[in-house]
Amino acid sequence: MATQEIDELFAQALRGDDDDDEPWEAVSALRRIGTREVFDKAEKWCKSTDPLERARGVQVLAQLGRTAEHPSNNFPEESFIAISQMLAQEKDVRPLSSAIHALGHLDNSEAVPLIVAYHDHQAADVRFAVACALGAFPNHPASVQSLLHLTSDVDHDVRDWAVFGLGVLGDSDSPEIRDAFVARLDDSFEDAREEAMVSLAKRKDQRVLPVLTEKLKAAQDVRFTHDNSGYRGSLFNAGYGAGTERLDGHRLSHCTAKEILTVIAWRRSQSLEKNKSASLGNDNVFCLHPLRHIAECLHDQLRLIEMDPVRALGSDDVPPVL
Repeated sequence: MATQEIDELFAQALRGDDDDDEPWEAVSALRRIGTREVFDKAEKWCKSTDPLERARGVQVLAQLGRTAEHPSNNFPEESFIAISQMLAQEKDVRPLSSAIHALGHLDNSEAVPLIVAYHDHQAADVRFAVACALGAFPNHPASVQSLLHLTSDVDHDVRDWAVFGLGVLGDSDSPEIRDAFVARLDDSFEDAREEAMVSLAKRKDQRVLPVLTEKLKAAQDVRFTHDNSGYRGSLFNAGYGAGTERLDGHRLSHCTAKEILTVIAWRRSQSLEKNKSASLGNDNVFCLHPLRHIAECLHDQLRLIEMDPVRALGSDDVPPVL
């Protein structure tokens, strides 16, 4: 691609806000080009006196050359050096957040101590970047401690992504970690509550059952269809249709565990599916919620309900942790 066209894309990246399509289209195009020329200019922008240029420069480097067919950075070591050097001096929230997000994309565990240093930053955007970036290293001991800390953050998006990283993406398990997930079961933010449910179910902690019971009680009617991509479900208040099952009180009729789970997971998975096409674009999107994975996480718990719904759903006692 000609230098003039590359320069035009860099100029476009400076137009509009972070929520606008225009700058992200330019950043995504520059990433796809992924040449040394693009790297050199993005690296130069990381040292700019303009905070927006620094933010856009690091956003380009974060996934330079990454596509669905080529899922790795074209210049990973050089990008890591440029981003980490910028991070060491950065004070402005926008480029600082972008640099932290970028470190989560480079698949270099040396980034972890650089990221966790900001988990108490006063800006929620920076703490959110930490929670997202550490999701790329969910089982690193330092990540586990920082994510555990962030599960009780005052910002709901930070809590949500911290629980998701620690509990859904990660495999670490301890009484303290489980208790942190239990604390989020009544979170004011629904996404955080759902992540906590999946996290506990993944660890086969039966304290998720009472909350799951309430979810099922709240669901009046469930309609299920099936296509090649797997089960899909939606709640609706209208009459019955083909394949419809009714969830009435403690009775689950003959819905399968996987079908019931789609009701719980559907809204969350759909909100992330909307970002699927932008997964190589926006900073904070680098993974999705596969329904199949969530179904497997909760399958054992739901199977208990299918086997004996009266016992599993009718008790006021909290079942013991497995």
